[in-house]
Parts: sequence; C-alpha cells; structure tokens
Amino acid sequence: MNNDLLGLRLKPVVSRDKLVFYKCICSIHIIPKFKGHHRATLSLDVHHPALKNPICKAQLLKVKSVPEMKPIRANQESYKVGDQLELTCTIDSFCPKSIQVLWYQDQEEISSQNMDGVEDGSGLYSVTSSMQCRVTEDDIEKIFRCKAVHQCKSFEAAQWKLEKEQTRPILDPIQANQDSYSAGDRLQLKCKIHSFYPLNIGVTWWKDQEALPPETYDLEDNEAGDFYVTACMNNTIKEEDFGKAFTCRVRHRDKNYEIQWILETNTGDGRNTE
Repeated sequence: MNNDLLGLRLKPVVSRDKLVFYKCICSIHIIPKFKGHHRATLSLDVHHPALKNPICKAQLLKVKSVPEMKPIRANQESYKVGDQLELTCTIDSFCPKSIQVLWYQDQEEISSQNMDGVEDGSGLYSVTSSMQCRVTEDDIEKIFRCKAVHQCKSFEAAQWKLEKEQTRPILDPIQANQDSYSAGDRLQLKCKIHSFYPLNIGVTWWKDQEALPPETYDLEDNEAGDFYVTACMNNTIKEEDFGKAFTCRVRHRDKNYEIQWILETNTGDGRNTE
C-alpha cells in the first residue's frame, strides 16, 4: 500500500479460506489535517505473481474542518435607549462551505441565516454575520449570542452582553458627625457616592498623604439601575491633625475622583473643598 500523503509500504496479514484461496485485509489509521490532507488521494496498489499489472484502488480524501467563532464586535462602546445596535461575528476555518448562523437574545431566536462561506485561499471557508436592532429599555443587560450550526459540529456559539451606558460617580459633600472638634474627639466622616455604572468601584480615605485603614461599605442599586455607596471614615483627632485635609478618593473605570474636608486649625471646624 502506498499513497501520496504517507508513502507507506505495508506487509498484509494473509489468511487461507476453506477453498485453499488466500485473502488479506489491509487497513491504516491516520489523523488527517485539513491543510495538506484535504482532497489528497489515498491509493492502494496490489502486486501479485498472478497479476500482469498491479491493481490500484484510489479514494479522494475529504477532510472536514470545525468552524471557529471570533468574538462578537459591536458598533459602539456603550448604548442608551434609542441607539442603533449592530453586532457582527466572523466564523472561519470551516469546511464544507455550508453553514447556518442563528442570533439569540437570551433564549429567544431573533435571526436565522443559511449561508455559504467564502473560500480563503487554503480551501477553508469563512462568513461574517451581523444583526441590527434599535435599543429598547428591555434590551439593557440582555445577552446576545451568535450560534453556528455546521455538519462538523452541532453548534459553536459566541456571546455579548448589552451593558447599560457607563456613568461616572458623583461625590456629595463630606458629612461630619460634629460641627467642631478638639483633640481626643472621635471624628466620623461620611461621603455618599452615587449615580455610577458599572458596579466595580474602589474607595479609599486619606489624611493628607497618609492612607487610612479601609472601612467596609455596602454597594446598593436604585430603580434606574445605577449604583451608590456611602463611604465612612473613623479617626481619633490628634493635635497635629488640625489643618490637615481628609480626602475621599474614588477610582471607577480607570479614572480617579476625590473630594476633601479640612479640619480647621483655629476653630476646630470642618469644611468641604473640591
């Protein structure tokens, strides 16, 4: 046996039947790869003294390739109600060329397309599918999925979530537990941080350039889907604290925000400053 892929010569296993004839079964097991193997010829040549010419049997090797889903791309970074949403997904490296592409919003099918892929020059195929819709209030936080159905694989899917439009945090003026202070008093400061989206946020308190021990705080949301938190700070006042700035610093979406409260030197009063 030989073929233009492997060039193997096999020694067949021969057996004898009841009529004194001989027979043999030749087999070979390979793991084909698309590049180099697809549409190659697998041939079997049989040589025997009783044959004037060898017997040759050939088979065209057809290799299938599983589709690969690329990440879904959106036409904007963020959306609000009324915006035009367009999602695009490229599916490539598959063979044969016929493929079905379906789009879902959560579990609801919203689009179905039977498509023929475009050959990429290597014998593999690719398609780009898209879906469009006008964003409604109900679409926010929904997951959109692109699903490919191909004879090599029952399905392959990519997903994308429609996030609410990002909003920056608003820092209300810092509130203190007293109007004025003396050394030894307990200083408690609170700052309400609200109207931000998405959820992830970092809050720290500083006394001039000194980081204060972190306090725990609970994140909550409102009916509009935004988030808010009340950040607290507790500190016992020392003589050297008068005149210092207590700062609430917020980090959200790789941006920094802060608000300060000054403990006055002469009066022991406190005041906010941006």
